[in-house]
Amino acid sequence: MLTKIIESVLLDTNIVSFLLKGDTRAQDYEVYLQNRTLTISVMTVAELFQWAAIRNWGERRVSQLVDVGWVGAKRKPTVLWK
Repeated sequence: MLTKIIESVLLDTNIVSFLLKGDTRAQDYEVYLQNRTLTISVMTVAELFQWAAIRNWGERRVSQLVDVGWVGAKRKPTVLWK
């Protein structure tokens, strides 16, 4: 029997939020994220920018969302397009 290894994981916005904020709930998902390529959808990107707009983030913090190496994330989610 062949076993297929899942190499990438599509993160829902709430999981990305936990990672970005350093929320302890992110630990619940750590086992599923280890040794995987973390990806996010276009909708998650839009929700993150909406989140920043609602909270009146400054230009510097918003630019951290543009940079894939978001500050605060233990693992850096990657965007599937450029």
